Amino acid sequence: MKMTKLLFLAGLALLAGVINLPAALPPSLNIYSTSGTSVNLGTNYALIPPCFLNGGVPTVTFLAIRDFGVTNTLTSYYSTNFQAILSTNSPAYGGIAAMSSTNLVNNTNGFSAGTVCVLYHLSPINWRQACEYVTVAGVQASISSTNANGLVTTNEVLVFNQTPAYTINPGDMIYQETAGATIAAVGASTLPALTWSGVGVTAGDKEKPFLLLLQSTGIGTNLIDGVTAVGY
Repeated sequence: MKMTKLLFLAGLALLAGVINLPAALPPSLNIYSTSGTSVNLGTNYALIPPCFLNGGVPTVTFLAIRDFGVTNTLTSYYSTNFQAILSTNSPAYGGIAAMSSTNLVNNTNGFSAGTVCVLYHLSPINWRQACEYVTVAGVQASISSTNANGLVTTNEVLVFNQTPAYTINPGDMIYQETAGATIAAVGASTLPALTWSGVGVTAGDKEKPFLLLLQSTGIGTNLIDGVTAVGY
């Protein structure tokens, strides 16, 4: 009788919203829309996570830029070399989940200061928190550690310029990004906005994050107002 009562009360608590269950990641999508995120006065980016049904290729069908008269270049970036993050450095590379800019990886080949990267969280709360733009500050000396069985492993340290906005868990991926085509040069002649629509705007790679980066060589930036992508 007591157990039945406890179960009944727990059910009422759930219905009343007293017990908050963690949000589940939504299933893969047919379509994904987002807008730009500003890193600083010269950089605004939009990221499309690999969230499409059946591993579809992220294909942009709509893209809009709000133009403030600053000369910017909009470039597509493709995910190439990648590494799994083995551990954050909080505390002392103990594998604790953290918003850490310093992380252990197997190797840092291809990564160097200034490398554009996408941090892909494998267990985000939702798709909008799945990917982040970061750049590499540098590579630190390798670190050797000995496990309980006496096995010595040597790993390398990758340092970002930015502290991630979302928690890094061991197993999250860091992708090196390679610049693709320049989609447009945005400037005073295009005020107040640029808009593209249609299947052929631009496309990423299957099952990889896709980065659109709006950058200025001066001070100030325009904004990526909206991006819509579908999986093909």
